[in-house]
Amino acid sequence: MAILEILSSSSALLVGAGVVLVVLAMFVARYLDGDEQYWAQGGSAAAALLAEKKVESTQEMIWREDVGKSVRVPLVYPSPPSVMARVRKDITMKELAEHNRRDDAWICVEGRAYDVSKYIDYHPGGSLPITNLAGKDVTDAFANYHPASVYKKLLPTYYIGDIQDYKVSDWVKEHRGLRQELLRSAAQAEQGGEAGGSLAQISEAAKSGDGTVQNVGIKLDGQFVSPVNNQRFSSQKALDLHLKYLYDPNRPAVG
Repeated sequence: MAILEILSSSSALLVGAGVVLVVLAMFVARYLDGDEQYWAQGGSAAAALLAEKKVESTQEMIWREDVGKSVRVPLVYPSPPSVMARVRKDITMKELAEHNRRDDAWICVEGRAYDVSKYIDYHPGGSLPITNLAGKDVTDAFANYHPASVYKKLLPTYYIGDIQDYKVSDWVKEHRGLRQELLRSAAQAEQGGEAGGSLAQISEAAKSGDGTVQNVGIKLDGQFVSPVNNQRFSSQKALDLHLKYLYDPNRPAVG
C-alpha cells in the first residue's frame, strides 16, 4: 500500500508540473509571436507600480493637501515614456512667458514646465484661470486649489521639461516654507500628536501680522477670513498682507 501511495503522489506532482509547464509555454509562445497587447496588459501595470514605488523611495518628498488632509508625497511623479521622449532641457522663464494664450498655454509648477493647451477646455474651474496665469509660475496658486492627486494623475501627462533658470525670491521661499510647516503640523495633529512648537506657536505669536514666518498672522480661530482660500488671520493687517502676496503686482517677482 505504501508503494502505491508514493506512486500516486508522484503522479499528481508530475501532472501539476506538467500543467505549469504548459501554461508557461503558452505565455512564452504568445510573447514570441508578438502578441504585444496581451503581454503589455500585465507588464505595463507592473512597470507603473514599480516606477511609483521607485519614485517614493528615491524622490524628494513634500507636503500637500488632499481632500482636507495633509499628505506626504513625492515632489514629482514620473511621466509616461511617450512624454519623456520629447522632454526638453533648454526651457527658460523667458520662453515660458511667451506661451501665454488660451490656445498656447504653458505653466510652471515648482520649476517644471507644463503645456496645458489641450487641457484648458476640460479644466473643471473653466478656461479663465489658466488663461490668466499662462506663461507664469503658478506653483502657489496651483497648491491652493488642487489636491495632491492632481500632481500625480494629471501633471505628468503635460510635462515638457525643467526650466533651467528657475529661481524664486526670498519672499516666495518663506511663503512656501511656512505652508510646508503648517501642513506638517496639521498632519501631526490629525495623528493625535502635539503641534510641537509649530502651528501652536505660530498661532500664539501671530499678533502683528508683519509677514514673517514667526509672526505671520495665521490663527486657527482668527476672525479675519481670506476670500481666496478660507485661511483665518488674527488681524486685518495680516489678511491684507496675505492678499497683497496673492494680488499685488509690485510684490517680489519670481526669477
